[in-house]
Amino acid sequence: MTFIYFVTNSAWNPNTWAILCGILAVFLIVVLLTIYFIFRRLHIDLTILRTVFQEQKRPSHPATLTISDIPPGSETADLPQVPASAAKTKKQHTLLIIEDHLEIRLYLKLIFSNEYNLLMAENGEEGFKKACEGVPDLIITDIIMPVMDGFKCCQLIKENLTTCHIPVILLTALTSETDIMKGIELGADDYIQKPFNPNILRTKVGIFSKCL
Repeated sequence: MTFIYFVTNSAWNPNTWAILCGILAVFLIVVLLTIYFIFRRLHIDLTILRTVFQEQKRPSHPATLTISDIPPGSETADLPQVPASAAKTKKQHTLLIIEDHLEIRLYLKLIFSNEYNLLMAENGEEGFKKACEGVPDLIITDIIMPVMDGFKCCQLIKENLTTCHIPVILLTALTSETDIMKGIELGADDYIQKPFNPNILRTKVGIFSKCL
């Protein structure tokens, strides 16, 4: 009612209409930005899901694990038995995976569990804490995460004397040159875009491991 009274009694004041136009413009900008961020997040989520589904559809070797081997909703489920030759391989290095999406965490766990001791975190804050406590040999982190994103996590890791030597791989759906440059400037050792090829990711992790 106050707003209607204000408009009615100030209808012939040019300043009033200028203020109303400004308010309307701000409202439209807020609405458009909200829609943009909703669709951007939806696009990232669909990209991640498409990555998992594509890998599920690929024909695999009988000894190869797939994400369907793990009961849904159980991140701590025991992995299927692996060949004896793989089981005898000594895990010399520790890999920290920081990823907020359960499906991708499970998928990365399947890729690296036979060769590395794994630490898992759901956001950058938890990941940085585990990096300081466990001092892993290598870190793979997403960027868009709640609580603390991957950029901030990478920056803290590289600025901390205990963890600054640890190679960090940013694994993300952000593909712009600005994001890539920002990651590199913050100290990231590599930048891999989603959807990713698991063989390429495994190869890059292996290269870093050989340098340890």
